[in-house]
Order: sequence, then C-alpha cells, then structure tokens
Amino acid sequence: MHAGRVRPANRHRRKRHAEEREYACSILRLTMEIGTSMLTGSKSQMTDTSLLRNAALAGLAPGLTACDPMLSVEGSFWPAWIICLLAGLALSMMESWLLALLRLSSHLGPPLLIYPSLWALNTFVIWLLFYST
Repeated sequence: MHAGRVRPANRHRRKRHAEEREYACSILRLTMEIGTSMLTGSKSQMTDTSLLRNAALAGLAPGLTACDPMLSVEGSFWPAWIICLLAGLALSMMESWLLALLRLSSHLGPPLLIYPSLWALNTFVIWLLFYST
C-alpha cells in the first residue's frame, strides 16, 4: 500500500474520533462556562436558551462513560479501569511488602502519601501497557 494513501475505513474511523473529541470538548467548555457563571453570579455571554441547550448536552455526558473497554470476567462484563485499579492495588501491595522485606520502607517518607501514589502509578502504568491505543 502506498504510504500517502489512507484507506476508507481509516478515514471513517478518524472522522468518528474527531467528532467524539469535538463533542467532549464542547461538554468541557459548557461545564467551564456554567461553573464560571455560577461562581461570578452572572450569565456572562450566555443566553437562557443557550444555557438550556448546553445543560441538555451536559445531561448526555454520562453516556460517554460507556466508551471504555469492557472485559469478560467469569461471564460478567467489567470496565477495564476497574480491573486496572485492582491490579494496581495488588501490585502496590506486593511492592510495599517487598520494600518492608528489604527494610527500605522507613526511608520513603510518609506512608499516607507514598503508598496511594504507588497505587496510582501502578494503575496508570497497567492501563497504558494494556489499553493505550
């Protein structure tokens, strides 16, 4: 295949992703405008009809939560981020046990800060390794 040519399926996929990104950005802009107007007590440049239209769009935002990958675990489907959270927790527990075994945990700092950060780091790394596109 020629390097400069784009297959029609890829073109359609890119167009769909661009539309999804545009929709998500419009929801973000709406949320920021509503938050700003609520904090300042003014409607800034928004009219009542645009506020209602944008609020209706914001009501559709929970539909975006179904866009994540789903995994079948014993016949029930789980969002991939839950699996990553649990795997990150298990990995951070093993790492904390290893740090205690090597007597390095006393040199790390406050455990209330270190271990949740380790959990988050492991969760994000697992997500990036298995689900980044």
